[in-house]
Amino acid sequence: VDGREVGVHRLRSAREAADVELGAIAAILRLLEARFGPYPYAGYRVVEVPDGVGDFLGSSEQGFIMVRPVAFDAPDGNLALFAHELAHGWWGNRVASDGPGSMLLSEGLAQFSAVVAIAAIEGEPAAADFLRFSRPGYVEEQCARSFFQRWRRAWNGGEPGLTLAEIESGGEAHLLADSKGHWVLEMLRRELGDERLFAVLRVVVRDFADRPLTLSELLTRCVAAAPERDIAGFLAQWLERAGAPVLEHTFENGRERTRVHVRPLQPGEPYRLTLELALAAAPGRSLHSVV
Repeated sequence: VDGREVGVHRLRSAREAADVELGAIAAILRLLEARFGPYPYAGYRVVEVPDGVGDFLGSSEQGFIMVRPVAFDAPDGNLALFAHELAHGWWGNRVASDGPGSMLLSEGLAQFSAVVAIAAIEGEPAAADFLRFSRPGYVEEQCARSFFQRWRRAWNGGEPGLTLAEIESGGEAHLLADSKGHWVLEMLRRELGDERLFAVLRVVVRDFADRPLTLSELLTRCVAAAPERDIAGFLAQWLERAGAPVLEHTFENGRERTRVHVRPLQPGEPYRLTLELALAAAPGRSLHSVV
C-alpha cells in the first residue's frame, strides 16, 4: 500500500483466506493517512489469535493488531473493527493521552475514525447507521442506541454517569467513549468542517509524537481553528454534561398549518441543538413550506 506492506495472518484452522479484509484494510489505510498524515509505522499486520486468548475483539499494538476468529465473519471485511484498530496507530500508540478526558483522545478518536472510513467507503448513510446502531460483526453496545438505553436508566433514578471530559480508563469510560464520544466528534466535524478539523488533527500528530496529549490542548486548538463560531460553548455542553438531550415532540394539525412542538425534558439548561425535521404530506396533499 503506497510502499508499505500490509498483511493478514490467519490460523491454520481458518476456512477462508482474508482477501476481503485485506482489501478493506488497504483502503482504510489510504484514507486515514489522507486525514491524519502518514501512518507512523513501517508496516501493518493483522494477527488472528485463538479463542480464549484475551477477552478482546481486537487489540491494537504498534504496527499490528491481534483479533479473534469472529472478526473475520463480517461480510464487509469488518470495516468498523479494522478502521478503529488501525486508527490506534495514530491515537493511542503514536500520540499518547493523559489526564481527564484522555479516553476520548484514544478510544473516542479511534471510533470516530471508523465513522470516517465507513462514510468514505460506503457513504454517509452507512456511517449514520453505524453511529446509531453499530453494525454486524462489531460491538453491539458501541452506538447511540446502547448509550441512550443506559442514559434512560440513569435519568429514571439511576446514577447520573460520567462526562466525556472526565473519562480516563475503565470499562464504563471505554464504552462511553465508543458510544457517545464518536458521536460528539462527528458533530464537531460538522461544526468545524473537514478541512479545519483534520488540519488540527494532523498538526496534533506532529506536535505530540513525544509527549502526551491532553483534552484541554486539543480543545484549545479546535476553538482557535474557528474563531467565528462558538466552538467552546458547543464543546462544553457535550463534554462537561453527563447524558444527552431528552426531547418530547407533539403535533398540532390544522386545515392550513401543522405545528410541531419540541420540548426538552432533561434536567438543567436546554441544549443548543440543530434539529432535522422531516414532514411527509398525506396522499393527494402537497407540502408547501417548512418554517
